[in-house]
Amino acid sequence: MNALEPELARQHQRELEQARLEAADAKDARTHRLYLGGLIAGFLLSTGMLTGVVVVGVNGQAWLAAMLSGPSVLSLAALFVPRKVDAGAARQSALLHRSALAAGTQPGVDPALQSTPPGSVV
Repeated sequence: MNALEPELARQHQRELEQARLEAADAKDARTHRLYLGGLIAGFLLSTGMLTGVVVVGVNGQAWLAAMLSGPSVLSLAALFVPRKVDAGAARQSALLHRSALAAGTQPGVDPALQSTPPGSVV
């Protein structure tokens, strides 16, 4: 019995180490799937927003195109791809977004009137 006990202890340690390695591999696989899902979601969202920019830009809605493009696309891509956004980057993105919207609209002009093509009747 005394000779069998050290062998059982080594076997138990080996089984524990094998279980720990399997758990670590499963965790790595989940992390990889999450990262890959974030890349795909970021790409699809960015592509969809840029497609929307082209569609609304062709229809003459510059203020909506400015809202969908630029800082919005960058901040959403930064949110999905590396999965971390610090407060300074979020503030900077908000300032860039406001300036893009201000550039898309002129003060004192109704955005709905601004987006009408020339020569059309309102």
